[in-house]
Amino acid sequence: MRVHCLGSIDELNASIGFAGVLLPIKPEIDFKSIQNDLLNIGAEISIPNSEKDFLDQDRIDYLDKKIELINNDLPPLKEFILPGGNDVCSRIHLSRSICRRAERDLVSLNNKEQISPEILQYINRLSDY
Repeated sequence: MRVHCLGSIDELNASIGFAGVLLPIKPEIDFKSIQNDLLNIGAEISIPNSEKDFLDQDRIDYLDKKIELINNDLPPLKEFILPGGNDVCSRIHLSRSICRRAERDLVSLNNKEQISPEILQYINRLSDY
């Protein structure tokens, strides 16, 4: 299960990089920091029972603040958003769905052996970013 999670996190990281190449500089910087977080999550998953925390609450708070800023600039949602629209949007939707799969994989791993709650919370928030 651990290897399965690592594969999902790696795929998510690659998909974010794939989406990020089409973005202006500022969101690309955000994407790179998220990709670094995913590398840290992978490191923590790779080392069972590590005493080192590779991800802390500050990174979750960062995502929450970014989500709030984005939501404040958008009109209220009245219906589900269909994936697609253009190349960038399609790539971001694909990353979101891969993130959801990674979250399911991490929850399954957590049901067998406890992993950091910050990892679970971060991946959950990332899918809303």
